[in-house]
Amino acid sequence: LIESEPDLLPAQVLAAQVDFAEGQAVDVVTRLVPVSDRFPGYVASQLLLGRAAEQAGDVPLAYAAFRTIAARNQLAFRRLGELHPRAMEILSNRLLEALRNQKLDEAERQLALMRSWGPAELVTLEGSRSLAVARGDRKAELDAIKEISARRPDDRELLERRAELELAVGDPGAGLQIVQDLAAKHPKDP
Repeated sequence: LIESEPDLLPAQVLAAQVDFAEGQAVDVVTRLVPVSDRFPGYVASQLLLGRAAEQAGDVPLAYAAFRTIAARNQLAFRRLGELHPRAMEILSNRLLEALRNQKLDEAERQLALMRSWGPAELVTLEGSRSLAVARGDRKAELDAIKEISARRPDDRELLERRAELELAVGDPGAGLQIVQDLAAKHPKDP
């Protein structure tokens, strides 16, 4: 079928199933990524792609495949929940690695995925802050710090940085209030 109709998607999925049965997870991924790109709602393709990506060690790709069909498939929904923390951790590590290598565009791509998969998660907010610092974007850093400090209200270092940023690029009144509150809590700290 593939020889006579190379674009016949069910034939690509069947061939990928054969590859999967033979333990060739990387071949399955290579074969099914184009299918997934063209028809993201193709459940059989996404399930197989997700399982093969897991076996190949690409947790974010597996997560993405399962996420696409999770609303329509119970197995994909279950795997999504199981893979989520690890997928976010891997994306965070990729973001930090990109920042270390000064590849800001790559860091932005990783952060975009993190924001789509877990916009309010602490790891995403910390990634936003890290990228903002790398770009020298104090307003974006302030926005991230506000979100993080709401979850870690007793983090003094974070509060001091927030006060600094509020005074520089945010609400000076809020910055002054943070400094006054810190001074009241720590009266002997110059």
